[in-house]
Amino acid sequence: MFITIVCAFMAVPAMADMTNVYDTTYNEWDLVSGLPALPGAPNPGGGSSGGAGDILDTYYDSWTRIDDDFDQMWLDLNGGVTVTAKYTSNTLTLGYSLNENTGAGFVSLEVGTPGQTASFNFADGDYFIWGVTGAGTQWSNPALNGGTDRIVTYRINKLLGGSTPLVPTYVFGFEDGTDWDYQDLVWEATNVVPVPGAVLLGILGLSAAGIKLRKFA
Repeated sequence: MFITIVCAFMAVPAMADMTNVYDTTYNEWDLVSGLPALPGAPNPGGGSSGGAGDILDTYYDSWTRIDDDFDQMWLDLNGGVTVTAKYTSNTLTLGYSLNENTGAGFVSLEVGTPGQTASFNFADGDYFIWGVTGAGTQWSNPALNGGTDRIVTYRINKLLGGSTPLVPTYVFGFEDGTDWDYQDLVWEATNVVPVPGAVLLGILGLSAAGIKLRKFA
């Protein structure tokens, strides 16, 4: 049974569900290199939010895209989570909610400008969802966005210069509109794992002390 469960988790990438991320075509920064152009998008030459470039290439050497089905709920590891805004093309603010089903009790982290950082830590560990406020609040749980996935996630394998992160590190690209470039707010979070990853750690007996795994509410 143990082997079956572990193999099921290891096989997740083979069943990947990846929302397409498009080139902005607006002289803005792209999330990653090699993106397809958005069908029907206007020609380049519009407003700029920092010049053409690729956001992940600027800050990291290697990353892996996370299946969209598995980046909806997250767990803070023992010691707490640190978030850092990397890029924004809009006026947005990052936060979180401990209620993955309703988004109730939204907590703003006041992170929305590149370079801004914040930290949070739940005493006994808990699941949470990301929320981004602007014109209303949108969530990492698509069910709260009317079924629309607003966040794509990358696990960072190598930092710029080739070093390996000392704690689990992820980068999130948020989409607030309909151009699906997922760079309206880009942030990094350290010492955090997606829920399936946290469950696997628990199965293997490798989870950090103090983590509490609970059933979905």
